[in-house]
Amino acid sequence: MYMERSFWSANDNAGKMNLYAETFSKVVNLNLCPFFKAWGWPIQPRHKRNISHLTEWSDHPMVQSASKNILR
Repeated sequence: MYMERSFWSANDNAGKMNLYAETFSKVVNLNLCPFFKAWGWPIQPRHKRNISHLTEWSDHPMVQSASKNILR
């Protein structure tokens, strides 16, 4: 499968993380970049552009957790 070969051909951990975030976003049809960035993933601009047409997942648990902490 092409995606599997692409994943394993990524040379470093950051490359694999970016490819995973992009692939997972496409599978669920949502832009998951904000979620992964909230976890500290190094999402590169190229991967952001590749899924920019997808709706951002804006109510992910990391946003909800951050909102609760701000209100305290």
